[in-house]
Amino acid sequence: MADPLNTESATAAEGTSKAKGPLARVIDGLLWVTVIGVLFFAFIPRKSGPSLGPAAVISALPIVGTVGESRAIPGALERPLLIEAFASWCGACRRQSGLMGDLAEAQEQGKLDVLAISVDRNAQKALQAKESWPIPVDVAHDAQGDFSKQYRVEVLPTYILIGTDGQVKRVTAGTAGASDIRAWLNEHEN
Repeated sequence: MADPLNTESATAAEGTSKAKGPLARVIDGLLWVTVIGVLFFAFIPRKSGPSLGPAAVISALPIVGTVGESRAIPGALERPLLIEAFASWCGACRRQSGLMGDLAEAQEQGKLDVLAISVDRNAQKALQAKESWPIPVDVAHDAQGDFSKQYRVEVLPTYILIGTDGQVKRVTAGTAGASDIRAWLNEHEN
């Protein structure tokens, strides 16, 4: 038996027993479409980086934390080169920074060269990321965004592997890149 003094509970019970109006159904449908869309774009891999095969030529980029030092990719190389495009504000890049430590060891052993390229607008932010994450390899700064445009870097981090012939051999983007790169290193150790 309902309490005659408590009209709030009676009204709430009546509201839930009625069917939703057309406007409420439209709003519910829009909310579901939005949720599905966000999930779709969050988990669908996106293309980032250059096509495989073309020669990689990168203009000189300044190395952060140095005076006048820069790095250019002229074409043919002594060892394969792995480039990681990252930004200081990228959470996934920060979580992947441990990979740079693994790659620094491979670089010291002469298996490959490694270069991180910051797409930050501010070189100081790139230097802060290098020091605080830490990133144990050289960090070049793409101040003008030329590297990002030329190599179509749209997802961070993006990893680009350049072979000794100077051609792009492998491109991988996002957090899945770490396992891909470790597998590549293991393939080429033998």
